[in-house]
Amino acid sequence: MTSTIGDASLESWERHTAAGFRAMSHTHWSEAADEWRKAFDHVRASEPWDARRAAGLNNLGVAYLLDARYTEAEDYFDNARDSWARTEAYIPDLDVPVVGHSSVFHLRLATRHHDAFADSRRRRCVQLCAAASAITNFNAALAQRKETSSPLSLEVAAALIRNATDAFGARCPELKLMENGDSEPLYREKALRAFDLQARSMAAALSPDYRRLEMATNLTALLSPRLLGLNETRSPKLDGPEQ
Repeated sequence: MTSTIGDASLESWERHTAAGFRAMSHTHWSEAADEWRKAFDHVRASEPWDARRAAGLNNLGVAYLLDARYTEAEDYFDNARDSWARTEAYIPDLDVPVVGHSSVFHLRLATRHHDAFADSRRRRCVQLCAAASAITNFNAALAQRKETSSPLSLEVAAALIRNATDAFGARCPELKLMENGDSEPLYREKALRAFDLQARSMAAALSPDYRRLEMATNLTALLSPRLLGLNETRSPKLDGPEQ
């Protein structure tokens, strides 16, 4: 499964998405919204299964949520959920080379147990997609809560805790953001984690398909509930939901 989008567009998506997280870390909501809009422009024509498309739609939903445009935010989150489902459905066709180390020992081990190694890598992809989808569901629940004054679904919150822990670890910034922690450094930590993982995946000679999915899931924005109460700077008015 190879993306038809050129490398330059993919690098631009990563650059603008990371810039949005940096803006969030400085409480520059308008700048974050603008960067995530630019990022989505670079994957707008991507295949429906492209994880960066799903992450981009989610991040645009967060931008609308910060702008108190809850119905439009929910539309973005609905589209993002559909994209995550398509991404997960295509994981069996994902190019996942099983050799992640350069030693002769690992090469021989992977050669002898190719199917087991490939299955393990694909299970990791499913795990990452589940976490990103849970982030989108949590964001959507926040939008619904603000629009209808309904309580946040405990089931949605529990699913995010479970899936984020499995994918990113028990001390991941996503869980701290849920707890209304100091959100500014957490957004910076989230972006730095994504690029650290990208560097390690490249060093381990993992496939471009796997690296792109890993990067997209790690750059899927989770909005801290605290920001909905503290945000006073409205982001620029955006157009309608992207399709």
